[in-house]
Amino acid sequence: MDAARHCRTQPESPSNTTVTATFDAPVKSANVTLADSTGRAVRGSVMCNSPCTTVTVTPSTRLKKGTTYSAKATGPNAASQGSTTWTFTTNKPVT
Repeated sequence: MDAARHCRTQPESPSNTTVTATFDAPVKSANVTLADSTGRAVRGSVMCNSPCTTVTVTPSTRLKKGTTYSAKATGPNAASQGSTTWTFTTNKPVT
């Protein structure tokens, strides 16, 4: 199973961005985890539509500007556990 068909964050994202992943087929549950470039977890709320095909993460605080983050989406369906990982960088501070 290709876990996430679309992972939406722009290569240069604003620091108040949300992160979404769209699965090829409905999953029983889904999760997206975020971490900064040092591997430190980013807290936030995770919501999934019904049936669960799109999961959205809203970080609880603004992301740091000019920082690369990794995101991992996972979601089991009836046949398997799928996952995908991608990175994005927030916009650099204006000087």
